[in-house]
Amino acid sequence: MYEPLNDPRELRRVLECAIGRFNADDAKVLLRPGKNTGGPNEPAIGTQLVVRLVDSLRTFGVPNYVYASGTYNRFGNDLKLIYRMEEYRREIEAAGRELRVDGSLSIYPDIIVHEFGSAGPNYLVIELKKDSNATDALVRMDRIKLSCMTSNNRQLRYVLGAEIRAHDCADESDRKLEIRSVWRDGKEVA
Repeated sequence: MYEPLNDPRELRRVLECAIGRFNADDAKVLLRPGKNTGGPNEPAIGTQLVVRLVDSLRTFGVPNYVYASGTYNRFGNDLKLIYRMEEYRREIEAAGRELRVDGSLSIYPDIIVHEFGSAGPNYLVIELKKDSNATDALVRMDRIKLSCMTSNNRQLRYVLGAEIRAHDCADESDRKLEIRSVWRDGKEVA
């Protein structure tokens, strides 16, 4: 376990550094709206943010056994699931998703920072939405997932979660990634 990443302030500094680099070098191209296509999709944007996160982790001296991964669906050798999700059934269905028979929800976080293995540790989880895809139902679903993934009484226990908005707009000067909310211990903290 890399102890400094258990400090939410350190994780936020790493994330802000990565977003700053993305905004300076990548936003004008990757956050452009496309005629009929909607521009690059969220996984394409997330992939480049992963590259920036890895650079940021190394800049802050984080060792190579800590990884940033995009659309990561595994928990050890199993699917990444959030259990006890029945109370969110209405929101899950509104987002076009279904609970599994056991009341769990399979998830694919957009980006995670972790150490491989079922025990983790899990440091940072990011849910990313483009403005053009940010329906109320999908944003609510991302926030529920961030709450559950950062909660101490649930299995995944990420130290920090972040909701990031990708401003994909016509005006190049307004294209950027922005941290919309930060989550810790299952609650929004900023």
